[in-house]
Formats: sequence, C-alpha cells, structure tokens
Amino acid sequence: MMDAEKINYLNREFTVVRKSRRRTLSVKLSARDSNKIYASLGLSQKVILDFLMSKHDWLEKNLIKLEEIKSQEHHPEFIEGQLFPFLGEMKYFTFAPYKNKKIKLQIEDGFISCYHQQGELPDEQKILQGLIQLYKQEASVYLIQRCKELAQELKLIPAQVKIQTAHSRWGSCNSHGIVNLNWKLMLFSPSLIDYVIIHELCHLKHMNHSENFWSLVQSFYPHYDQ
Repeated sequence: MMDAEKINYLNREFTVVRKSRRRTLSVKLSARDSNKIYASLGLSQKVILDFLMSKHDWLEKNLIKLEEIKSQEHHPEFIEGQLFPFLGEMKYFTFAPYKNKKIKLQIEDGFISCYHQQGELPDEQKILQGLIQLYKQEASVYLIQRCKELAQELKLIPAQVKIQTAHSRWGSCNSHGIVNLNWKLMLFSPSLIDYVIIHELCHLKHMNHSENFWSLVQSFYPHYDQ
C-alpha cells in the first residue's frame, strides 16, 4: 500500500488527494480529520504549494479557528452521575449490573442506564459505541415520526426520510424529495428539531434559500430567526 502524499504548510500537515478527472485545486480543513488538498494526477507539489501560499491569510485564520474548536470539544466521561443531553433534557448516566456479557444502554425516565456484566465495568469505547447506537435508534423512531407528522400538517410530503451521520449538517433535502436528518438532533429540544425538519420540508417547494423560501418557513415557524 502506498504512503499517503503529504505537504506541510503553516506547521500543519495536508493530505493530497489526487483524482484523474480533477481540473481545479481546492483545500478542505477539518477539526476532526486530516486537512485535504484535492488536485489532478499530474499537478506538481510546487504548484500545490504556490496555491496554499496564495491562500495564506485565509488558511492561517481558519486553522486558528479549528484549533479553538478542538480545544472546546467536550470528551464525555462515563462515570456515575455524568449528564448527557436527550431531547433537550439532561439525563443522568448510571451503571446497572445484569447477567449478560454484552452491554446494553437504555433511556429510562431521567437516566441513561448502562447495563453491564456483574463484577466488571465495560470498556469506555464500548460504552461510547453503545451510546451512539442508542441515539441512532431513538432518532430512527422519533425523527422519522415527527417528520411525517409535520409533513402532513404542512402538506409538504417527502419521498423518503432518512437518518444520517454528518459533521456539518443538521439536515438536508435533495431534488429527489429525500429529507435527511442528522441523528445528533436527538441532543436538542423538540422545538429546535421541529425547526430543522420544517426548514428541510420547505426545500421540497423551494430548493434554495431565496426570499420565497424564508417566507414559507416563517409562515410555518414564525420565530424561526430566534
């Protein structure tokens, strides 16, 4: 397997992603993954470096912003009494021993309960995976049902509703009438979730952010700007 092609600039590492049909140069910064440069197959590293230098001020400003985002990220601890958001409410995390070896997470009133094998606490990575899976399961029920309810009220019916994982979008709607909703919406209050769903449903009528689109959003959600 070939090593990934790298370029260093502003004391940061960029991964060069080359594509045969690529005609333009572009750069993508990320707080979570590696920074990427998209280039054609035959383009020299000197041309790529010249491109980065031409974007110096923009890159410097936005790389600093990404560092700030990283420093503010919350890495949860899975300890008794830790708080996790669910539909705008904070749930207490608690451990509950049971007979099975495989861990199971459930939402029970004001708690997120982690059921685990008696006598040993589960690995944190397994708890994290279980928690994400729990949010996704809840999203596949709540978000889809709520979208169907609002679609009937608004008389804007999507062809399909899907639950997705996305880093930068809470929702989207494509030209085929498919509405995508991010499972991470389950962290927020029902009113905010309703806004995102209404926003995407309105794209079924206006596939843009024109004045007509925002007028339609406002007719269904008068305080959307708040």
